[in-house]
Amino acid sequence: TVFDSLNSPVSWMRKIYIDKKNNVFLTSSKGVVKYDGNDWTIIDTSNTKLPSNKVSGVFVDSKERLWIGTYDGNIRMDSDNIVEYNNSESPLKEGAITDMYEDKKGNLWFDLYNNDDKSKGGMFVLRTNGKWESLKPKKSDLFTKNDINDFLLDEDKNELWIALNSVGLIKYDIGNDKWETYTTENSKVPSIHVMQLTKDGDGTIWGATFAGLIKLKAE
Repeated sequence: TVFDSLNSPVSWMRKIYIDKKNNVFLTSSKGVVKYDGNDWTIIDTSNTKLPSNKVSGVFVDSKERLWIGTYDGNIRMDSDNIVEYNNSESPLKEGAITDMYEDKKGNLWFDLYNNDDKSKGGMFVLRTNGKWESLKPKKSDLFTKNDINDFLLDEDKNELWIALNSVGLIKYDIGNDKWETYTTENSKVPSIHVMQLTKDGDGTIWGATFAGLIKLKAE
């Protein structure tokens, strides 16, 4: 089935996200388009408190709250209200949500983007107790100079993999608080541009790069 601007609201979409109910969310510079298998819904500045139609990311958590990131701020759409973060005392005031993940304990992991001041972007965790935690290596300026393209939390090994633009791969051993950087110079990572990470059912992690695929075998 082909969906285009003639038979749907689809027009120059950037990202595709599918929630646990198989709702499909498409992000664009004109807001978010939702497709439930039958009907299309448009979420934009005309019908919500979305700060901008230039959407950077979208996510639905286990409480069925819809998080939407834009380059001018972030919102969370609950069943009966909308939470705005532009004036909040949280990292969401400083960076646009580009990717999110909810772990088995209910902690929410965020990749936040800030083009003007990269030191305010990066990886953050919102714990179930409501406290925020910034994740970055000590005595390193990698995260203050480079954007995150994607991240993957391997809960089986308690490791966080980060695709850092113009660098390669970063591995964070959470239990031992140990950071490792893999580049084209010290590893078999074929490109400094790793764009997407995913894990298959066998525990193998795959990375898409500008120069081919990375396959990290489970040990």
